[in-house]
Amino acid sequence: MERLSPRVAAELAQEIYAVQVESELEIFLMRPEFASNSNAKRDLEASVGGHLIRSATDGFGVCAAGGPGYENDLFLMFRGSTSANNGADWVSNGKIGLGFTSAGRPVHLGFLNIFRSMTNDIEHFLSQQPGFTGTVHCIGHSLGGAVASLAAEWVRSTKNFPNVKLYTFGAPKPGMTIFSSAITSGVGSENIYRTYNATDPVPMIPLFPFVHPPHRDYGHFISSTESILSADAHDMELYKRKVDGLDWMDLKRMPPRFNSEDAIEEWLSSNIKADPNSSKTWEWLNEALIYILKKTLNFSLTITQSGIVGLVTLADKLAWILARAKDMVVGAWEGSKWVLRFIKRAMEALGMAVSVTFEDLTQTLIRNVIERLMRKTLEVARRAIQSISRS
Repeated sequence: MERLSPRVAAELAQEIYAVQVESELEIFLMRPEFASNSNAKRDLEASVGGHLIRSATDGFGVCAAGGPGYENDLFLMFRGSTSANNGADWVSNGKIGLGFTSAGRPVHLGFLNIFRSMTNDIEHFLSQQPGFTGTVHCIGHSLGGAVASLAAEWVRSTKNFPNVKLYTFGAPKPGMTIFSSAITSGVGSENIYRTYNATDPVPMIPLFPFVHPPHRDYGHFISSTESILSADAHDMELYKRKVDGLDWMDLKRMPPRFNSEDAIEEWLSSNIKADPNSSKTWEWLNEALIYILKKTLNFSLTITQSGIVGLVTLADKLAWILARAKDMVVGAWEGSKWVLRFIKRAMEALGMAVSVTFEDLTQTLIRNVIERLMRKTLEVARRAIQSISRS
């Protein structure tokens, strides 16, 4: 099968949540896309949470060989966050450290730990498919989409399977630019179907330097009127309804306006209040941060992509760069003006008093604002995930 339709991919991303309930899993494995032979299917357990806090091991994914119409295909499917393990999934979501894939690419440590805990079982499943030359479909929603991205990179680069397709819905950012670029090059931008609602907060996390694949592409965008503060935009059922009857070409694949440097400067300079209830505010802030870092580092972002071991360290590193950016002049670009405007915008979105002046821009103040920004975006995403999990 060349590729899955949006409807089938969405159904699989939704129904894989059944992996945590044995009776529901049996029904899921009877789907017509999968081979009827029970030996051609394998459920996967993953270790989630921390080493000591909220640690859990439970059903996380399924490997399956294809059935009629998909005879030459394999499926690797992963669930998103649930409340079934007492918040262990969210400990993994919030573990914003840096780890390296088997191919040496920097990714989100929490997501990587989950995937690594399943690799032996996935290896065993793949070893039972001798001579396989078809397509491997990697699928997931939310946290499962991030793990599916790691699986796609691993299958393509480590197992050297030539035909891999990745389908994610409402997924967070799985890794750094190096990872995004490598998976885009290896799998192919045309084989990465990143679908996201405009007001779904989960694809907005973590903040830079984490990014989405495909590299320099924008995924499949779905217009959304649901509130960023509600769970509605992240609901997999909503994704399924919105893509029903559509082909991938019907879904918008366009650059957001905030990708333009002129647009970012215009937003930072405007008097329009930064609405914390708007998803666009958080996207503007993320892109404005990238904009300043690029100008400061002469478009080289490698300094922000090494040595990151946690949220605090990342906030320190970014604050250090911005504190120096405010003293820089690059041609007509004045760092002091844009750093001050960025901090004011961020403070406004966070509900902080916005009376800061250039003299107030200490590294300590900048670090406090950056850390609060990171925590705020994580909090909004967590509320959405937890609301869905309880429903």
